[in-house]
Amino acid sequence: GGGHRSRSRSRSRDRRRSRSRGRQGFPVRVKKEDESSDGKPSKVKVEDRAPRSWDPSKPLLPKLAERQDSDWAQLPVLEYRKTIVDMVKNNQVIVLTGETGSGKTTQIPQYLAAECGWTGRIGVTQPRRVAAVSVARRVAEEVDCECGEDVGYAIRFEDVTSPLTAIKYLTDGIMLRECLGDRFMKDYSVVMLDEAHERSLHTDVLFALMKEVCKNRPEFRLLVCSATLNTTKFSDYFFNCPMIDIPGRTFPVEIQHIDCQRYVDKVMELVDHLHAEQPPQHHILVFLTGEDEINRACQGIHRRIIQRQADGEEVCAMRICPLHASLPVEFYQRVFDEPPEGTRKLVVATNIAETSITVPGIKFVIDCGAVKQKIFNAESGMESLNIVPVSKPAAKQRSGRAGRTGPGVCIRLYSEKKMMKEFPEETMAEILRTNLSSTILILKGMEIDDPVNFDYMDPPDADKIVSGLRMLYLLGAIDADGKMTKVGRDMALFPLEPSLSRMLLASILHKCADEMVTVVAMLAVDGANVFYRPTMKEEQLVATAARQRFYDPEGDYAGLLRLYKEWEEAGGMRRGLAWCKTNYVHSRAMCRAFDVREQLIGIMNRYEMPVMQATRQSLVGRAIAESLFMNAARRGGKDTYETLSEGRMVSIYPGSLICPFGKDDWAELVVCLEMVWTSTGQMRFVCTANAKWIMDLLPKINTVDIRRLCGDQIKIKKKGADVGSADQRAEEAAQKEIKKGDKDVSDAKSRFLERKRMREEKLAQMK
Repeated sequence: GGGHRSRSRSRSRDRRRSRSRGRQGFPVRVKKEDESSDGKPSKVKVEDRAPRSWDPSKPLLPKLAERQDSDWAQLPVLEYRKTIVDMVKNNQVIVLTGETGSGKTTQIPQYLAAECGWTGRIGVTQPRRVAAVSVARRVAEEVDCECGEDVGYAIRFEDVTSPLTAIKYLTDGIMLRECLGDRFMKDYSVVMLDEAHERSLHTDVLFALMKEVCKNRPEFRLLVCSATLNTTKFSDYFFNCPMIDIPGRTFPVEIQHIDCQRYVDKVMELVDHLHAEQPPQHHILVFLTGEDEINRACQGIHRRIIQRQADGEEVCAMRICPLHASLPVEFYQRVFDEPPEGTRKLVVATNIAETSITVPGIKFVIDCGAVKQKIFNAESGMESLNIVPVSKPAAKQRSGRAGRTGPGVCIRLYSEKKMMKEFPEETMAEILRTNLSSTILILKGMEIDDPVNFDYMDPPDADKIVSGLRMLYLLGAIDADGKMTKVGRDMALFPLEPSLSRMLLASILHKCADEMVTVVAMLAVDGANVFYRPTMKEEQLVATAARQRFYDPEGDYAGLLRLYKEWEEAGGMRRGLAWCKTNYVHSRAMCRAFDVREQLIGIMNRYEMPVMQATRQSLVGRAIAESLFMNAARRGGKDTYETLSEGRMVSIYPGSLICPFGKDDWAELVVCLEMVWTSTGQMRFVCTANAKWIMDLLPKINTVDIRRLCGDQIKIKKKGADVGSADQRAEEAAQKEIKKGDKDVSDAKSRFLERKRMREEKLAQMK
C-alpha cells in the first residue's frame, strides 16, 4: 500500500512539474527564464538544458557513488557492473544485449552516473513514450528523487527535466529533434540507444548521427542496447566495436499452440477459462494488434465476468488494463501497480509490452502472433495498415514474458508449422517501409543535404527517398534543387508532421492561425479517435446522435473546431468532464489537445508569428486546401472521389465528420491530410475545397525534376499523371460548382442547419 501511495504522489508531482515547465517537446532553442523566488527552476526551457557541464572529478550523482552494493536492485546486470563500466570508459561504442528484465535500462545509467569523468548528462532513448515515462519514474524512485530532478524524461509535448537532471530518458524522436539544435550533442557525455532491435525510424537515423558524433567527439560514449540483436551487424556498423551479452533471469515457460483464425474471440474464451480456473495472483498478458482489437477483447471479457457473477458463480475480481500507444500517459501506471489482494490483473497490449516494459507477476501469456505495421507505397503515395506475422525473435520475446517471476505458460494462437514457415527471421526496419518526408526535413535542417548517400545501416529504397523529397517540394519546404527554404526552416520549428506544420504557416498568411492551431492540436492527438463508442447498444444510438452534432459539410476541420469550442465553453480543462461524458468524447484527449495547442502558440509567439482569429471560417478551409492541394480529389460518385494527381478512386474514411449539404449533395472538390489503403483507398481528415483556391498550384505536382531535387544522385524518372488531366479534373469540378450557383449552395447550407437543429432536439429528447 505504501509503495502505491508513493508512486501516486510521484505521478502527481510529475504532472505539476510538467505543467510548470510548459512541456516543450524540444521544437527549438529558446531563451532562458529566471528562477523563482525560492531558488527552484521555474519554466525551464530548452536553452537551459544545453550545454550544462558537470565537474569530471566528481560523479554525476554523488548519492549513487556512496550507495552500497547491497542497496542496488538484485538484477542479472549487477554481476556485470564493473565489466560494463570499464568497457564504456575504455571504448567509445559498445553493443550490449540483455534479456528483458535483466535490468539494463534502469541500472546501467545509474552505474555510469555513480562514476567520475563525465562532463555532460546521460541520455537513454526509447522508441515509445510509455517506456520513457515508466522507466524514468522507476529510476527516480530508486534514486530517491522527484521525477524531473536528478532523473527525468522528455516525450513529445511533455518535458519533465531540469538543469539538475543527470539521467534523462527520452523518446528517440525527441533525441532526433535535439540533434536538430545541437548536432554534436554537447549536452551529453553518454547516450544509450535502447531497444535497438525494434529498428524504429528515429533510432535508425540516430545510429548514423551518433556515429558522426563519435567521430567528432573522442570523449563521447555510445551504448547500443537491445533485448535481441544481430550483434555482429551492429558491431560492424559501429567501427567493429566490442560486444557484451547479459543473460536474463528467466524461468521455464511451457509453450502451447492453438491454430485458430478468429483469435480475438479465442482470447476472450481463454481468458474467461483461466480466470475461472486459476488463482488470482496468476496475472495474464495478452498480445493483440491494435486499439480496436484490444477494446473489443476487453469489453467481451468484462461481459463474460459479469455473466458469471449474474449466474451466481464465485469468481475473483479482475483489473483489466488495456495498453496501447493511443492511451494517455496517466493510464500506463495501472499496468505496473499491484492490484488489491484477491484481484487478478489482465493486461491486453500491443507489441508495446514485448520488450519496452516489464509487467510484473505475469503467469500466462496469450499471443495472437500478429502485429500491425504501417507500410508506405511510394508509387501511390498511400500508406496501408497491414496485420502481419511477428518475427521469430519477437514471438520468443512474447513467450518469455511468462517466465520473469516464476514458471509460466505461453499459449500461441497459431500452429508451430505456421510459425516456422511464415514468421520472418527478423523485424523489418521501419525506415524500409515508411514515409520519409519528416525525417528528410530534419536531416535538411541539420544541413545534411544528401539523404540519398546518408550513412543508413539499411538504406531505404530510392523511390521512398524520392517520394519524401517530392512531398517536401510540394509543401514548399525545399526548392527545385533540394535546398531548404525559409518555409522549410519554419516548418522544422514545430514538432509536427510536415503537412501539419505547413497548414500552420499557411494560416498565418490567411490570418486564421488561432483556429488552425486548434485544428492541428486536435489532429496531433488523433482527432479522428476523440469520440468513444459505448458497449451497450442502447447507448450506441445516443453516442451516434451526439457525434452527428459535429458533422459539417465544410469538412472535418469545421467539426473539430466546433467540438473544441463547445468543450471550452463547457469548462474545458477544469469543468469539461461532464460535457465529455454527455457527448461521448475522450476527456483526456481534449485535455491533451489543450496542452498541445498552448505549446504550439508558445512556439509561434516566440518566433513572432501572429496568431489571429479568422474573420470567416472559410479562410481556415482555404489555408488547408492550399497546403494539401497535392491530395485533392473531385467527386466521382455518390460519396466516392477521384484524385486529381493520379486519377485513383478513393472514399471518405468512415470516422470523418464531413457530410453532404443535402441528400447525396456532397462537395464537388475536397482535399485530405492523408490517403490510407485498407480494402480500398480512404481519405482521412477531409475538407471541402474551392477549385480556384488550388488551380494555380496544381501544375507544381508533376513539374518535379527528380534528378535535380536529388542532386543527380538517383537515376530514375518519377512517373505521374499528365498535368493537363489534373487541371482538367479540377476545371470540371469547378464547372459543377458554378452550375450549382451561390443560391443553391446557400439553400443547401440552410437545409443542413435545419436538419442539424432537428437532430439536436431529438438528442435532447433521448437524454
